Amino acid sequence: MPNGRGHGTIDLRQAIEHSCNVYFYTVGNMVASTRFHKWATLLGLGEKTGIDLPGETQGLVPSPEWKRERFKEKWYAGETISVSIGQGAVSITPVSEAVYISTLANGGTRRHSPPAESDR
Repeated sequence: MPNGRGHGTIDLRQAIEHSCNVYFYTVGNMVASTRFHKWATLLGLGEKTGIDLPGETQGLVPSPEWKRERFKEKWYAGETISVSIGQGAVSITPVSEAVYISTLANGGTRRHSPPAESDR
């Protein structure tokens, strides 16, 4: 911990460097669970990639709708906090994590399919 009593005031880069859960669950708490789910899946988390490998499995970034359909239960605010730090029912695959990281590295551009022969 940077100051011996916690992380103190930090920015996103420092939160990533120090793996500061407090930063991320504070942000998660400020973002509506439906918006969190929308952006996580747009970035590739919890989604099949369509990679040309047999047996690709799909991960999960849970949402209030998912919980209501699956368990017939309501979503609680604490679940958004938990999901925002990758806990709870979150399940992602290494391939979807790679898509997420490459999407961030590409400035938000996500490749949905392999490039065409002409692009190689």
